[in-house]
Amino acid sequence: MIIPTYRRVILSVVKHHTEKPKGDIEMKKDRQRKAGFVKPLMTAVCIIGMATLSFQGLTQVVMAMETQKTETIFTRYSTGSKTINTAPENALPDGYVKPDYQLTDNDLEYYRDKKPTSADLSREEAAELGVQGLYRVFGLDMNGKTIEMAYNPAQNGHRATWEGNWWPDGKKSSSEAYVQAYYFSLDAVTGELYSVIHDRVLGGNANTGFDAALNQNAGEYEALAKEKAVQLGAIKGAVKTAKYEGQGFTNNDPDISFSLTGENGDRAQLRFSRHDKELLAVTFNAGMKDMDVAEQEAEDFAKRAEEYLRQHPDAQTYEE
Repeated sequence: MIIPTYRRVILSVVKHHTEKPKGDIEMKKDRQRKAGFVKPLMTAVCIIGMATLSFQGLTQVVMAMETQKTETIFTRYSTGSKTINTAPENALPDGYVKPDYQLTDNDLEYYRDKKPTSADLSREEAAELGVQGLYRVFGLDMNGKTIEMAYNPAQNGHRATWEGNWWPDGKKSSSEAYVQAYYFSLDAVTGELYSVIHDRVLGGNANTGFDAALNQNAGEYEALAKEKAVQLGAIKGAVKTAKYEGQGFTNNDPDISFSLTGENGDRAQLRFSRHDKELLAVTFNAGMKDMDVAEQEAEDFAKRAEEYLRQHPDAQTYEE
């Protein structure tokens, strides 16, 4: 199950079957609000889980849209009049040396007419902040790599963002094969990190099924989430609460997610592999705020869809 990026409406429709659920929730994601809402056998149900709102670049969503496929499936310088946010998660990472990387524009049709405004960071400025985020979280050295950049303008209560993608194996995401990828997303005006993500492809046959025992006691992962959140600056100071959000998988890598709140009100979400406890994704405070917008947007959409299906009992879909 692909678990992607807040800031879009993410609608998941659960059909009520008599068979035992398999834990594979299919998601349709659409930045332009053209998501179909399939009518279940009983009542349409929108699942808007926080754990499923925070991890993945928009590129995969748009690729699915353009190919008509459904994929299962967030510093220290000034730029003239712009002020870059200097919160801990945006401070220059220890040991960081600016790598020599290349940039290219995302060539999907959706992005071709999306251009930053004078208030936004340039593509180069945004990429550097994203690369620093990848280094901070994953220790990733982007020297010699090519990053594909995409700009998303502000709309529907969401702030404008820059997103970057790098595919280590040179293969982009598709519905035909598992693909390893790194992503980052950040506020296009302030430079605040929204999220950094790593989608892996494991060798062999990893168990992606639901872990009932872990569902009852995820204390080991909770402790790990608290430790990493503070270490990475996603939570400044002490962690006040940690909430288990659920299990899933990306490609063939099973995962588990936690949302955390700091004593000072900062929020973050972390995702780990259930295969080897590897950190897979971090959503920072700015990204969590944008998730709130996406969640409310999805809830409003769900209400409209439910009302439409109530008034049109023979309808199979609802679209906007």
